[in-house]
Amino acid sequence: MTSNSNSADEDQMNIMMDMEGNVYLPINKTFMSKKARIEKVMVKGLNKTKDDIVLKQFPGVFTAENLYEVYRKAEEARERLLRLDIFSATNVELDTANDSSKPDSYSLIVNVKEGRTMNGGMHMNSDLNGNITPDMQIHFRNLFGRAEKTMLDYQFYSYGASTSRINLKFTKPLGGDPDVLYSLGVQQYRGTQEWAGFKQIDRGIYSGLMFPSAFGTHTLQWNGFWREANCLNHKTSFPIRESMGHSMKSSISHTLIRDRRGTSPFPKSGYRLKTTQEYAGVGGDVKFLKNELELEMNKSLPFGASLQLNIGSGVLRSLNGTAVKVSDKYFLGGPLSLRGFKINGVGPTSDGNSLGANSYWLGGLHLYTPLPFLPNLGGIGKHIKTHCFVNAGGLVNVDFNQNWEQILQKYRESPRVSYGAGLAMQISLFRLELNYCVPVKVQPGDNVNPGLQFGIGIKFP
Repeated sequence: MTSNSNSADEDQMNIMMDMEGNVYLPINKTFMSKKARIEKVMVKGLNKTKDDIVLKQFPGVFTAENLYEVYRKAEEARERLLRLDIFSATNVELDTANDSSKPDSYSLIVNVKEGRTMNGGMHMNSDLNGNITPDMQIHFRNLFGRAEKTMLDYQFYSYGASTSRINLKFTKPLGGDPDVLYSLGVQQYRGTQEWAGFKQIDRGIYSGLMFPSAFGTHTLQWNGFWREANCLNHKTSFPIRESMGHSMKSSISHTLIRDRRGTSPFPKSGYRLKTTQEYAGVGGDVKFLKNELELEMNKSLPFGASLQLNIGSGVLRSLNGTAVKVSDKYFLGGPLSLRGFKINGVGPTSDGNSLGANSYWLGGLHLYTPLPFLPNLGGIGKHIKTHCFVNAGGLVNVDFNQNWEQILQKYRESPRVSYGAGLAMQISLFRLELNYCVPVKVQPGDNVNPGLQFGIGIKFP
């Protein structure tokens, strides 16, 4: 970015902001407080994009009264342009308005370079159980000139049996606001739940709205899915067989995410809160109310160490006396939930099949420290830490006809506890862990996994 100005009293200057927001501006109070008003905004470099969606990102610049406010509001608008995800480069140029008789009048020139309409590639994602899955994606951006996007992605994962998902999703910023997104999609999921002895195909559509507020980012979504569940083999237990067959699920959900963590691979401060409420029963034969909460808190300690507390819980209540399908229940266990136990191996079982439950609770306390003798490891050290942990959690089948004392007694009887130590590596969104785990409190029927346990995923409690 360049700035051309010989003195703070000049009537003409040139200010540009590159994609990284770098600004070369004289640090001079007189210069920054100089009166300035934007009379017009001009956009250059548009081919397919409609100019109205670009201009909608700059409403605040017309209220600026000095150079500092012009710069600040122009930078905010430039960041909004980038969040539209349709430009590969942007900069903003400020120059005198030659057609104006007012000495403090300026024009804002927006230079943009449109990105490619179609691109794609192979990424890594997480499936419904937290496992890392290869994800092939094709994106079609800016379809109609106002930052619309269509994404086609296919995920597949093999763990004894195949799991796959194909999803076609259309998104559009409402009112030109890059932070308010409407989405509409169709999806098919085909999965095998080996620990529960069944396989299922979900086919359906969904529609959602994502928007920010002072509390965090909200997502309102409607889902309509036809689900077909079948026994995995002749050994599937009778309680699982009762949930087999066809079902229609129509639900409305609300998710709130408030993320105030640091930006380091292992956050040393801040917290992240996620709450989800889902009501199934807007048509269809699946009827329940589900509430979930996840909380992560981080605290910095001396010598580069940090402490992390994770808490999670969920409650599922059937409505109108309908039976809860096994695919809607909670499962617990494994390196992505409760370490020291086999994947989804916590809780009641029947003939070797995990039955799940209508509620769960989970907590974890973690201590992360630099690698001994190699705290930096050439810069990689910030991504690899030694890891000590204590996990506790449980599955509880709550009878909502009981009083609170009886329900709380079930939770007091349900704890599973494990502890251990190992290594943790954070790469972008993904976490890899290799821990030695020691289960110290188990319940009858639990499938434990003491000793070395490896996990790779996105969510680690």
